[in-house]
Order: sequence, then structure tokens, then C-alpha cells
Amino acid sequence: MMSDDGSFRVVLNFAQMAAILTHESLTPAEIMSNRIFGSLRLVGGIIELAGSGVLCALPEPTMISKVGCVAMGVHASDQLSAASTQIVTGQQTDSYAFKAGATAAEALGASRATGQVIGLATEFVVPLTTASMYNAFRVSSVRAGRMSIAVSEMPLHAPRKGIGGHTLRDHYQKKYFRLAKTIT
Repeated sequence: MMSDDGSFRVVLNFAQMAAILTHESLTPAEIMSNRIFGSLRLVGGIIELAGSGVLCALPEPTMISKVGCVAMGVHASDQLSAASTQIVTGQQTDSYAFKAGATAAEALGASRATGQVIGLATEFVVPLTTASMYNAFRVSSVRAGRMSIAVSEMPLHAPRKGIGGHTLRDHYQKKYFRLAKTIT
């Protein structure tokens, strides 16, 4: 851009300046694509944060839902941070969970490509592990007698004499062929 006094001025947006400083180049299409995927990632982080809130509010005696609430909340915050950065800069941004997994794998001797695969796996492990741990602790609590299905699945203001939830009604002490029919 030339001004009247003969000086030369370059106008860059934030994404272009970041690309120049890291010796990269970004086309407008790449910037737009990264911002679109960042927006989708932001929506996913919001949904994960809402799921975390549900786990926090869930009344259950083992307190495992609270551990899951914290794990999912931290992961959701990480995703929201990475998504916001990606939207603002227009550059693909890795989350801290991805960076931690990749760095740990590389520190243990894995190649950079393998480290990135492990970093990506770390992204998926947190929410899936949280859900699996919750279910495993719930089953073990019922088996150990610390929690009963009749009480834990009962609607909040239901009378105590009724059957609680769908587990006893639909799954407990049913014939094998009936259970197999519901699965297939």
C-alpha cells in the first residue's frame, strides 16, 4: 500500500502475522477452513462442558461422577481454549492434552509421527475413560452393596415403594432370549 508521502505500508491481519513469524504462509482459504473447524471444535467443547456440569449435578453416593466432572471440565476447558485460539489466529491449534500426549511419547523414544498419533489418542481418551470409569464404579458399587439400583434409578420425587428406574424393570432377572432380543 503506498501513501501520498511515498512510504510503503504492509497491512496484515493477526493470522498472517503469526504465519510470517513462524515462517509459514496461509492462504485465505486455509484461514477460513481453520476458523470453521475451530468453530466446530468450540461447539464440541461447549457440549463437553455441559456434560461435565451434568456429572457435577448428578446425585450418587460413590462420588465418581465428581471425579468425572472435574476431568471432563478440564478437558472441555482445554478444547475451548484451543478452539478460541484457532478461531482468532486462523491457524490449526493443538490442545494441551494433545501436546502432553505427543511430548510424553516422544520423551519415551517414540518418533514424531507416533507421538502425534498418541497425542490424538489422548484427546479421545479423557472423555471415554471418564464415561467408562463412571459405569465401572457404578456396577462395582451395586455389587458391593454400597448402592442399590432400586434407589439410585428412582425418579427424584417418586414414592419409595415403586420399582426404581429401567434397569430392574427391563434387565434384572429376565430370560436370556428376551435380553438377546433387545440387543439385536
